[in-house]
Formats: sequence, C-alpha cells, structure tokens
Amino acid sequence: MMALLKLKRFKCLFQVRLLIFCIIYVSLLFFVFCRPKLSSNFGVREWVGYDLAYKQIRFDELKTNGLVLNFYSPICLPCLAELPALEQVYERLQKKNIAMYIALSSQLSINGIEATNVEKMSDMVDEEIDGEEKFKLRHKKIAERMKKDQRDYKILIPIIVMYDDFKIASNELVQATPETLLFKTKPLRLRYNFIGPLSTAKSQKALLEDSRFNFALSKLENFYP
Repeated sequence: MMALLKLKRFKCLFQVRLLIFCIIYVSLLFFVFCRPKLSSNFGVREWVGYDLAYKQIRFDELKTNGLVLNFYSPICLPCLAELPALEQVYERLQKKNIAMYIALSSQLSINGIEATNVEKMSDMVDEEIDGEEKFKLRHKKIAERMKKDQRDYKILIPIIVMYDDFKIASNELVQATPETLLFKTKPLRLRYNFIGPLSTAKSQKALLEDSRFNFALSKLENFYP
C-alpha cells in the first residue's frame, strides 16, 4: 500500500514538473519568435517629410534620441485646441535631443485647401497622382496655409509636409487628426500612438491638472528618460 502511494506521489510530482517545463518552454519560444523586432514597423523607415522651405527630412537618418510626430490639419478644431499642450511637450523634448514635428498630409482636401480650376484640369493637385512635381505644387499650397497658422497661433514647433506615399485614411496607420506618434530611433520604429488631442487645456496650470496630459507626459518620460 505504501509503495502504491509513493508511486502515485511520484507520478503526480513528475506531471507537475512536466507541466512547469512545458510552460517555460512555450514562454521561451514566444519570447524568441514573437517579441517585437527592433527593425522598422508599418513602413515608417521609408517615411519622408519636407519642411516649409522644402528641405527634405528622412526620419530614419535622424541622429536624435527619439522622434515625435503630431499629425495636424489647419481645419481640425481639436488640432488647434491642442497647440498649447504640444508647445509644452516640445519644450521638454528639446532638452532631451528628441526631434518633434507637426506633420501634415499632402492631401489638399484634408487640409481644407481648394484647388483652382486650372490645377484640377491639369491633374497637378490630384491626391491620387504621385510625382515630385505634383507634390511640389501641393507642398507650396500647404506651406502657404501653414505659414499663416505659424503667425496666428505663434507655433514654434517645426512643421513638415509628408511625401505622397503617406496618406491619412481609414485604412492607413494614421486615420484622422490629431494623432501623435512616438518613435525610437537608430533604427526608426514606432512605439506608441496617442489618438486625439493630448489635451485641450489652455493654461499651464490647467495642463498640469489634466489627467490625459499627465498620462502623455508619463509615456514620454518612459520612452525618453
């Protein structure tokens, strides 16, 4: 009888140890094969922007410690309301050598820009037609509009227009504005995104009391210590 009990106890211990081994083994397999890769995701390493002076910026070649892109539209009321919060974030990131840009799609309609009849007839502003010359024309019109916003809202954050292969649409990475993306650099890879404004509070006191803004700051501190 004692021998039978010992045998059952041995079998039970063996099954428990086997189960633990299987759990550890599966966990290791998941870690090795399913962990996030340090390489690019969502094709972000191919993203290119142009500042308002038409200087090209390749995000994957930035030497900064990180990158923050805030996607904006001049006709987006939450984007305008978010500007005080963005300026606070920009001031903090400058001290950490983190690049930050306000980014716009080259799609004229999203930015509330009307094309002339001549431009429509020539297809030069057709949002579905790519090509550097066509992009230059769209960039010029968006830059003119954004220079007005710079003056009116005293925007200090650098502004860029994304090249044509970037779109804001329901089936794309960025589906609407405002949206803020946080990237690690060297190599460039997306790590987090905020959908909607970081905050619509206007004063610094109100910002510091805003739980959503404080959550955003905690994420920034976590990614960019």
